[in-house]
Amino acid sequence: MLHISPLPPCDNSERNTLARIRYQAKGRGLRVLRDGTGNFSVISTQTEPPRPLLGLDHVPLWVIEQVINTPLPEPRPRRKPMVDPIEPPPTAKADHFLAWFRLSGRREARHEPR
Repeated sequence: MLHISPLPPCDNSERNTLARIRYQAKGRGLRVLRDGTGNFSVISTQTEPPRPLLGLDHVPLWVIEQVINTPLPEPRPRRKPMVDPIEPPPTAKADHFLAWFRLSGRREARHEPR
């Protein structure tokens, strides 16, 4: 019969460090799991199905601590809204009138009183 022994006990300082790291990781959408060999894995909960981050599967706790404590880059600034041009673009009605005016051969438009 195969007996699986429980995880080796850890001291309080490691337990407190692990709790702090897990709390910080939760804020970034990550989970820190202990495997049976004394190492840890960082799992991304933002993907479906949840999967370990590249390079952070079965690594010592100090590596995970460095990764979690590294500050995130600042968010990119928002795009500025486009400034409206000074002159509004010609409308389709004006384009149609100008095309008719050129084709008709008239040099100037006159309004004759009736």
